[in-house]
Amino acid sequence: MGQMFARPILITIVSLGLVVAGMEAALFYQTGMGAERLSLAWSVVLSLLVATWVEADSRGDARVYRPYEFGFLVYLIWPLYLPYYLIRTRGAWGLAWLAGLATLYFLGWALKEVIWLVA
Repeated sequence: MGQMFARPILITIVSLGLVVAGMEAALFYQTGMGAERLSLAWSVVLSLLVATWVEADSRGDARVYRPYEFGFLVYLIWPLYLPYYLIRTRGAWGLAWLAGLATLYFLGWALKEVIWLVA
């Protein structure tokens, strides 16, 4: 049941990450200035989406203990819980998932640095 809701959230995380990174790079290329407000908004949106994905993905998974306040706890401490959750549910591939999420988070910054080095 959880996979049915988790997959669209994961697709949204990836697509928004790529769009935001492209927008940050395009704004930097055109103006030469960073988009601090866009970066801040992306940080908040990514946090909410990742916590929502963890909460939806863990439904029905016997490996995850879900107390009554699980959703609140995930939203509260998701940076600490996410590595544990990914390794617990996906094994060694959890580290690849974590690296992928970190790449999506820092992709806009990396593209701006590449533009700065090339231009």
